[in-house]
Amino acid sequence: MNLMDVHPRRASITRRQALMTMGASISAIACSGSRDGKESGAAMNDDAARFDEALESLEGLGPVYGGGLANHAPMAIEALWTMGRAGDLEKSFLGSYRKLLERAPSGKQAIDPDDCHSALGDEDRATDWRDLFARELEGRDFREMLTKWLPLLAPGLVGAAAHGAIRTAHAVRALERGVTAPRTRELAEGLGYFASSYARLPGSFGRNGSRLPSQAIGEVEVVPASARRTQGFILDRLSPLADVASFAQVMDLVDATVSADVFLDDLARTAADLYLKHGARHHIVFVHELTATAAVQILLPYVPQANRSNVLRLAWQAVAGMYAAHAGQDAGKTKLELPRDIDDLVDRAVATRDEHAFKFTEACLRFHKTSSDERFLAAAQAAIARS
Repeated sequence: MNLMDVHPRRASITRRQALMTMGASISAIACSGSRDGKESGAAMNDDAARFDEALESLEGLGPVYGGGLANHAPMAIEALWTMGRAGDLEKSFLGSYRKLLERAPSGKQAIDPDDCHSALGDEDRATDWRDLFARELEGRDFREMLTKWLPLLAPGLVGAAAHGAIRTAHAVRALERGVTAPRTRELAEGLGYFASSYARLPGSFGRNGSRLPSQAIGEVEVVPASARRTQGFILDRLSPLADVASFAQVMDLVDATVSADVFLDDLARTAADLYLKHGARHHIVFVHELTATAAVQILLPYVPQANRSNVLRLAWQAVAGMYAAHAGQDAGKTKLELPRDIDDLVDRAVATRDEHAFKFTEACLRFHKTSSDERFLAAAQAAIARS
């Protein structure tokens, strides 16, 4: 659909005006799943079946491959389904990506749920963690299980560039549409990866700050160029933050007592803005700032109320940390290059066959739907061009 077709009699309509009319279209494309867990229509049922079949084809494969790269397949196919492209799962992505993946390693020793802290962050225990969560899910509502475990796992959000949390969130959203065996198994996989990749950044919970993330990001001290790590995974490149004394107090910069919706919307806007300013040099890093925020948005309702403000601060810390370890010279305000229309944006994301393009585009569309902030569309457009 071309944006100019929205009001064919108003040929002088601006692109900004046209994009503002796309709410219904975005709702259909980017939010095809509902939070009440109900499917609607034969097409949705077909898409749900395709998704479950795709999950089943991934059973037995590990959370990482190639020496530590995250297995993005479950996350990517859920993002495609959410964007209304379940028919493209095999053809556009999974058929070739599955060939890269490796079998899950054998378990070492069962993890006692009452004595599990020492196994947090142990990558060699990923299968043991998966099996623990599979047992925890037996005969239990997944919502109840999340409420029990997310407070323990949330401080390790940044581990594996937040992929454990992101994978868990995609599994949760799938379960919100309907509980099936493949989706329940995928939640155990995601939580297992979350626990085994658990890692913390320097800092602790001190006083609550007074700023929103967009106001606080300018106060974050960046790692000097001479001290930066340029090799390794994203988490490896965050290690110099331990030598930036001010970073230990970065969580204290923000006010997490405001509405969670307000906080996360502002954090997502901040992440989109950072991507537009710094994504040309560190595309993957700044993609994960936004997708990590999007994951927290899905998971937060299952966190006990008393823990939610701390989870918001941890999400901010993850974004601030990736920024501090990678930001280059601020390019200042840049002209927003907007897509022709939403359908075209999704088409081009799918055409990349790139897992990050799928996830990032879906997250941008989700936040744009609730904010109408054009930065999200511009960020998605830029990321697709780099994928």
